[in-house]
Amino acid sequence: MTASADEDLPFPMELCSKSGGYEVNPGQGFDVGLDEGVERFQDAGMRVVTNAGVLLVVDAGVCEVSVFESGRLLVKTKDKEAAKRAVVAVYDALGVSF
Repeated sequence: MTASADEDLPFPMELCSKSGGYEVNPGQGFDVGLDEGVERFQDAGMRVVTNAGVLLVVDAGVCEVSVFESGRLLVKTKDKEAAKRAVVAVYDALGVSF
């Protein structure tokens, strides 16, 4: 991955008032295979907290992240820098380059 947590992300990251964290939505044309995602996260040393079939909740180290099939992420922290680090780690584990 070419991005670091110190750089801007290629997708908008917005504070979500309803979830108490940040939301990242990569938009259309992005697809995360959740079954494959479980294995990728485990290979990256991350713990899959919940596999609900339509989303995964992953412990990204700095916080938990809900990962949807569409690539949308809900990052459970109000700390913007921690959220960026989690987003980079999650997309990196999924093999997404930006």
